Amino acid sequence: MILENLKNKITLGDCFDIMKQLPDKCIDLVLTDPPYGISYSQNPHSQSKMKKKDWDSGVPSDDLFLEIFRVSKNQIIFGGNYFPVLWKYGGRGFIFWNKYTPVPNFADGELAWTSFDRVAKCYNFPWSGFVKTGETEKAIHPTQKPLKLIETILRDYTPNPAGGGGC
Repeated sequence: MILENLKNKITLGDCFDIMKQLPDKCIDLVLTDPPYGISYSQNPHSQSKMKKKDWDSGVPSDDLFLEIFRVSKNQIIFGGNYFPVLWKYGGRGFIFWNKYTPVPNFADGELAWTSFDRVAKCYNFPWSGFVKTGETEKAIHPTQKPLKLIETILRDYTPNPAGGGGC
């Protein structure tokens, strides 16, 4: 019954609480970008416009990741190198996003852990987030990923990225 109440709707709530209500393996893919615990919002170079400055001061609990594994068939988790709980599940299918960032002291790229048994894949999308470098897409969150990057990953890792299916 919970699935029908959530299907094709936007739900406001804590994802951990919502996932606890879902049956096992009812989601085809979870693609997420949880806080890395690196205090990005405190970095003087971040130009963060976020009002709450401690949103990235810690990492999610291992229980959150275990719940993601329980409800989903596959996972893509940005910042996977920051979450030791993922390492015991292997890491053959890592994604590397090469940002071509011109900003000193910012990472050249990001790793995303995946549950896919594939060779590692690199995506080249220039990006500097809130830093003004001439990108055409404007960031509204300091750790936002470019829409084209996410669209390309979904196309490459899902059989039907337009929606559909799962539970």
